[in-house]
Amino acid sequence: MRFDYNKIWKNFTGATIIKVSFYNAVSVIFKVLFSYISNKAIVIYLGPVGTALTEQMRNFVQAVQGIATMGIHEGVIRYSSQYKNRLKRLALFLRATYRMIFIASVVLMMVIVVFAPKINNILFSGRNYVLLIYITAFLIPIYALQVILLAILHGFQQYKKVTVIITLLHFFSMILMVTLIWQLDMTGALLTVIMTPVIAFVIILAFIGKDFKKIFLIPLTNGKQGSQNQQYLKRLLPFVIMAGVTAFIIPLSTIAIRNIIINHFASEGQRFAGYWDAIRKVSMFYFMFIAPVFNMYYFPAISKNPSRQEWKKHAKEMLVKFYPFILAGMILIYLFRHYVTLIIFSDEYLPMNNLYGWQLSADFIRLIALLLAYKFWSQALVNQYLFAEISYWILFYVLSTVLIKSMGLAGVMKAYFLVNLYYLFIVIFIFRKDLRPSLN
Repeated sequence: MRFDYNKIWKNFTGATIIKVSFYNAVSVIFKVLFSYISNKAIVIYLGPVGTALTEQMRNFVQAVQGIATMGIHEGVIRYSSQYKNRLKRLALFLRATYRMIFIASVVLMMVIVVFAPKINNILFSGRNYVLLIYITAFLIPIYALQVILLAILHGFQQYKKVTVIITLLHFFSMILMVTLIWQLDMTGALLTVIMTPVIAFVIILAFIGKDFKKIFLIPLTNGKQGSQNQQYLKRLLPFVIMAGVTAFIIPLSTIAIRNIIINHFASEGQRFAGYWDAIRKVSMFYFMFIAPVFNMYYFPAISKNPSRQEWKKHAKEMLVKFYPFILAGMILIYLFRHYVTLIIFSDEYLPMNNLYGWQLSADFIRLIALLLAYKFWSQALVNQYLFAEISYWILFYVLSTVLIKSMGLAGVMKAYFLVNLYYLFIVIFIFRKDLRPSLN
């Protein structure tokens, strides 16, 4: 049999996933560069303590965004993908969405203003950044709207526009980080974290273009109220429950685990927490490339048609055309981890080099599990998702508590590896019927 290599190559490079990956890869080069400069500024001027505290603030902002949007990011992607060419349904859906996040934002704003001193003590024990907590509270409506607008663009599969937006966001965030650290030291770094979603909101507005009418004007001026609003709110309810729970548990669990590290190592606690956050930041760099492919291609594709056959088709495409590049990249990171640490951080962070193996292995296991886990969202499987996600974070916290005491900082990495193995087992068990034909 004669192979037409030109045709095979054309089919490979012409696939949507390859196009998405290409545009995303170009964007990632710039994102990594800009994030590297921002991170380097933190490392040089603020050290491991600065890394730990900025991550505390970042986790808090993530939690605020998740709560304010009531976790409907994936739901917005799903229904924006389904309704993008059905303007009436899109208008009704978006009107219901905007009303929901406005009410949630106002309520959350008042709660944070009242409890700002207590929140400060939890995040920055011994340091006073209450004013920054207040600023965060008043920016919540912008945070929420920024998340929803980006989700809509993901649902429309406008991957070129999204990659440009994200690239510009990291560029302006880098400029702000370097400038404010130079002017305000630690306060400047934390203020940059707070202002980054606002920068994203401004950039998105500038790039919505011809979709402005479809995304804003029609929903806000012509959308109907009453029972039809209720209908679309009910469709979002599973996503509210799923992501609403995890909006609490993920950042709060991360903060709790970081506090375990800080308390266990006493006077050296913040420095060791900085090493842990640094290895997680390495993951953040390569997830800059991975996550957009899931959000811009895989999830919208399986949401349009959530059948078993459609999921298998796209999951196989991800495994064959995308995952080999991920694995090769992770192997290179591990082999050159010494230089990765010096380039991204400094020689002060070299003690984290023995953490790479556990982090990379666990991340790859998690990525395999995600091919199945996205079915929770595409099919709105609330109970299964909550069981898998909540048990994951509870187990991670428990294992971290136990293993840090017996193994030191390596214990939290081993806990991360074990809990990702557990998560893979859980999703395989939940979706065993979908996998069975492939195993026969």
